[in-house]
Amino acid sequence: GLTALKRGFVTNLLNPKALMFCALLLPQFVSTQHDLIGQYLALGSVLVGLGLLFDVVFAFAASAFARRLSGARRVQSAAKLLFSSVFGVAAFRLAFGGS
Repeated sequence: GLTALKRGFVTNLLNPKALMFCALLLPQFVSTQHDLIGQYLALGSVLVGLGLLFDVVFAFAASAFARRLSGARRVQSAAKLLFSSVFGVAAFRLAFGGS
């Protein structure tokens, strides 16, 4: 519970991609004539809110998709065969230097 939340928070704070994104993108939308902290807080809130909205929509869509496929044994078997074949081919190419 709380340990996972703390770990996720620290991971996000130390994520170099997120830091670079915020450091390079957000300043373009900040005006030096107004309160900088307020603008960064507003833009950060919008960024986090949109990310949360996307994650929630994705989770509901994935859940609905999983429910639709839960009874489809043939689809599951075909997906397992397809993915194992793809990974097998990738492993063969990696092992034997194919390009």
